[in-house]
Amino acid sequence: VETAVFADLTGFTELTEEAGDDVAAEVALTFAQLASEVAALYRGNVIKLLGDGVFLQFRDPDDAVMASLEMVDSSPSRGLPDAHIGVSAGPMLYDEGDYFGRTVNLAARIASQAGSTEVYVGESVMRIVSGNGFRLSEIGEFELKGIADPVLIFRAERR
Repeated sequence: VETAVFADLTGFTELTEEAGDDVAAEVALTFAQLASEVAALYRGNVIKLLGDGVFLQFRDPDDAVMASLEMVDSSPSRGLPDAHIGVSAGPMLYDEGDYFGRTVNLAARIASQAGSTEVYVGESVMRIVSGNGFRLSEIGEFELKGIADPVLIFRAERR
């Protein structure tokens, strides 16, 4: 099952306002580099860089969750603002180097619910992971923008 990961930096807009575009560009570049390294380590792919965010794709949901935890843990040591991440699993449409569909949208919406340093995963992920190296705890149901039904979300933490 394919897994979508959306990783965002917390407070990027404020950082841009305070420190300027050059600093923001450097931060975005550093975050992209971190995402590339972590994706390589956990057999994933960086699909798209979105300024303060990164969209990654993994074939294995356990790899996706571990990679997400690694990104959150590694951001401060790179001098980056805290990251927050959303993970969703399911079918994705592929076209010209990009992925589309409900799974991708869900990952982005779940990421927007996650607070600083948090990795949130949807029920679609919780049902299929082995939880090797991490545990999931239920946060509750969330109404997500553009998604018809409430989504049950879990917080991922290292064991």
